[in-house]
Amino acid sequence: MKVKKHTQKILILLTSVFFSTFLFANDIQISNILLTGQNTASDFTMIQFDVSWKNSWRTSTLENNFDATWIFAKYRRKADNVWYSAFLNDVGHTTPVGSVISPGLINTDLAFNPVTNPAIGCFIYRDADGIGDVNYTGVQLQWNYGANSLADYDSVEICVYAIEMVNIPQGAFYLGDNASSSVGHFVAGTTATTNFQVTSENLLTVANTATSELWGTSTSGVSTIGPVGTLPAVFPKGFGSYYIMKYELSQYMYKEYLNKLTRTQQVARVSATTVGRFMRDANTYNTPQYRNGIKVMSDAGGALPRVYGNDLNNNGVENEADDGQHIACNWISSDDALAFADWSGLRPYSELEFE
Repeated sequence: MKVKKHTQKILILLTSVFFSTFLFANDIQISNILLTGQNTASDFTMIQFDVSWKNSWRTSTLENNFDATWIFAKYRRKADNVWYSAFLNDVGHTTPVGSVISPGLINTDLAFNPVTNPAIGCFIYRDADGIGDVNYTGVQLQWNYGANSLADYDSVEICVYAIEMVNIPQGAFYLGDNASSSVGHFVAGTTATTNFQVTSENLLTVANTATSELWGTSTSGVSTIGPVGTLPAVFPKGFGSYYIMKYELSQYMYKEYLNKLTRTQQVARVSATTVGRFMRDANTYNTPQYRNGIKVMSDAGGALPRVYGNDLNNNGVENEADDGQHIACNWISSDDALAFADWSGLRPYSELEFE
């Protein structure tokens, strides 16, 4: 982690954070973070950085999809222990040549609002077909610090994160496998084996009175998808285009997440709370459990949050090459995964999207 001094009016301290997943040879990095172009009349400033990763692609044939990076920022006032999401505007970003910046609103079904429905991050991806490494320099995201209730001369610390994603293109698909021997499978309404085709994101009826309805059966003939009802148009059904993480959540990223929580929040999201203890299902392990190297490195006590690090080799020095930063993170519950998704501005994918 590099710390850079900056003399901008609003921000005088920048923490440059990179997320490198060399385990999969994609090596995504964010570097050269700075602030520029502060507009005190409109209360925004530009978060500028470079982003690069390996093995990127975009194709309009065959798979017809592309990869992307989800970029988001967290900040805190220098004298505060609470980190917040940086609210971004929906326009005004600076897009490097060869790329597209697509803001992601908190609620994509509602119009942009700088306070109640801001962009919580942005997707960055290729603007044309291509395969290979990418290096976008001079990316600028317009941070509406006024919407975050910050004044022009506040001093804050900011961290910028990147998560690699894959875009799933819009298209019709089938739920179910047409096999009567399957246990717990989707079917079209009154049928026992016919799979159900999803052709839009419109309201969907869940029932078994017509073949136009979605239903699910088991060997006992009981529905496996819940009671009769409807899935509203806003519920993601897998027809519309959406993004999914390219790789599993890494131990490095989960450690970064833990270090951005309050002391109380940390207790709810990890069992290890004593210095020297490793993440598992209880606060009793002084050695890594099943290759999880997330460890409590220090604890100042009081209201201050604990400091977590990656120390898989258990030598007291974090973030060495063999400390497991890029191993998939285990010992997390579904609630932990949901909390991380919320923190990073993402959401879990639905069962229909999974299918």
